[in-house]
Amino acid sequence: QQIEALPINSQQYLSLALLMLGTSMDSTRAFFSTVNVGGAVTFNSTGNLVDGVINNFAEDGEPRQNLPEDAVEEFKVSNVQYKAEFGLATGGIVQVVTKSGTNTLHGTAFEYFRDKSLNAKGVFEAEKPAYRRNQFGGSIGGPLLRDRIHYFGAAERTKVDEFYTVFTGLPQFYSSLEGTFAKPFTRNLYLVRVDGQVSNSQSFFARYAQEDERSTCNSCGGTISSTAGFDQETPRRAVVVGHTWVRGTRQ
Repeated sequence: QQIEALPINSQQYLSLALLMLGTSMDSTRAFFSTVNVGGAVTFNSTGNLVDGVINNFAEDGEPRQNLPEDAVEEFKVSNVQYKAEFGLATGGIVQVVTKSGTNTLHGTAFEYFRDKSLNAKGVFEAEKPAYRRNQFGGSIGGPLLRDRIHYFGAAERTKVDEFYTVFTGLPQFYSSLEGTFAKPFTRNLYLVRVDGQVSNSQSFFARYAQEDERSTCNSCGGTISSTAGFDQETPRRAVVVGHTWVRGTRQ
């Protein structure tokens, strides 16, 4: 089964993969859930590629790097009969292609906002804690040299101000650990791409992508206090250069 050549953003392509027959969530991992394609059950069974380059976090099996939503041009999911050239996969392959510029200057912008009015109270909460999520970004692309060299850039920022509640059930012993505490989260995504047409038979592209993420007090909440949680910073960088040369029409 294959789904291909669909314009979609980086978060939607994973969500759509979940709806495919034989796709599941891996329950063997301690911290993060991972999409599994083709009914596979191990954490590293799905291969992820961006612009033809492996994008797997081999230790955890998840996509190594996230992309701005507006930077994804199309995707393809294969769970049977994919070629032997694809490694690090036993269940399926998810391929993503990023956007490139055109002869026309164009751009996009978006904003997603949510607050606590859409949240439900937690099991240990007497009232809803404060919550605010802002996810915004945009893109721009156009020509550097008409019909020859084009550029594209995209950026996205996610900022979440949320809180977690700790209830031990034994306030006489752990009163200093109980209560509602801040749990901020930020993620910044950037992508820049340049495409060039050298001749009718040769073309090239260069792409730089960056992700900076900071999450605080993971696993905190419920009966787990901040002293048992952990903070995490995730800097990720990727540089990809490609060159295509069609030597002739003979095969």
